[in-house]
Amino acid sequence: MLIRGIYLDTSVVLRKIKNSFEIVEKGKEDVTIRVLAVKDAILIKDTSSIDPTLSILDISGYKFLTKKPIDFDTEDIWALALLRALDTMGYDNLYVVFKDVYAYVLCRIENKDIAYYEVIFDKDELIDKLNTLEGDILYDIEDIKATNLRALPMLYIKKGQLIAFGGALKKVKDRFNQIQRISFQKLKKEFVSIGIFVLGILISYLVFLLSVHYQVKIVKEKEKHIFEKAFPNTPIVDIKEQTEAYIIPKDSFKLSKLLLKAYKNLPPDAKVYELFYKDNALSVKSEISSYELSSLENVVSSRNLSEGNKQEVVQKWILGR
Repeated sequence: MLIRGIYLDTSVVLRKIKNSFEIVEKGKEDVTIRVLAVKDAILIKDTSSIDPTLSILDISGYKFLTKKPIDFDTEDIWALALLRALDTMGYDNLYVVFKDVYAYVLCRIENKDIAYYEVIFDKDELIDKLNTLEGDILYDIEDIKATNLRALPMLYIKKGQLIAFGGALKKVKDRFNQIQRISFQKLKKEFVSIGIFVLGILISYLVFLLSVHYQVKIVKEKEKHIFEKAFPNTPIVDIKEQTEAYIIPKDSFKLSKLLLKAYKNLPPDAKVYELFYKDNALSVKSEISSYELSSLENVVSSRNLSEGNKQEVVQKWILGR
């Protein structure tokens, strides 16, 4: 029997051989399994705060909110397909990232279970997140390149086919076969009144927060004005840290020294995008010409930009280095 698993626009065809399988490049499939995306089947860890009018699907202990009924003969769910594929590959206790319809999904797998997952829409945010992870990662997307990843090899299939592969495996071996739909009583009219009351409180609180935010913004503008008058020609990173550095001798002007070192090392035509000071270290993100990269010190990352012969560079400065 040939089985075709489809996730978004990606498909994998398997030939079932008893309890095993083989990958088939082409062939007319007898069964097609279509895997539902994250937005169509939301995995829920805690159901205590779920609206009682909603219907929850329980599959072998995994609970999902779904938009429509699921035909389990021809449909599958992304989370189950993912765990099925990892189990076949022999991978556990790792991170997995794959592409969803409009976003990227990052999962942490522990003891053959999804410990947590998050949906990330921005590519740069995803890269920053990946670069902070410690441990192995299965990287199932091709349109983003991140440095310093301990990437595991993709087994049996090509990159981008992970979820479709897991969907096709549904007909080969499946441990997710206990299905139960949990239905709650419909919401009563008095709950609607309570909801409207709560909504009114939330709106009032939002107005209060906006007012506080506006006042804080005015105070910050005044702080900036006073600092610029007291310390002219000094770039502003953290007003509190910089003021203490100028006033308290024991701090030895740490931040100011770091700023001076950073700016001396940058080319005159560099464009500085971001300054970040934390734990006595200063990070500087800037745009420079590619030929100037070799002259920079303390570079922790760089990438080519699409506009001309330019590089985006991040440097990290620490006193004594």
